[in-house]
Amino acid sequence: MQSCESNVDVPVIPEQKQFANVDERLWEYFEAFEDAAAEKGIDYDISALNLIGSIEDIHDEGVAGTCSYGFRGPRDVVVDLPFWNSSSYFNVSEPPPTPPDFQATDRHSFRF
Repeated sequence: MQSCESNVDVPVIPEQKQFANVDERLWEYFEAFEDAAAEKGIDYDISALNLIGSIEDIHDEGVAGTCSYGFRGPRDVVVDLPFWNSSSYFNVSEPPPTPPDFQATDRHSFRF
């Protein structure tokens, strides 16, 4: 008679944290942001914020992403869809350990 038990180790895959109102493709980056804050002793819970994260066309030339914020309104992070689709930084299974260099063009936009 054979047993149903096995001595094979099954790898445990950690469950990815989910963020409401955020495009699923951005979750790992939001979680990495929280982890980086925790490494600096900062407790930062993005899920507790009224935050929207999306990947969509931004019609301004050369703008890779935008963000907006307000005390009462939603906080919005948008990554440009063509930039997302063409960037090797975002098309890897694991993000690089450090973000690419970027230049703030104003308080709401950034360029890579």
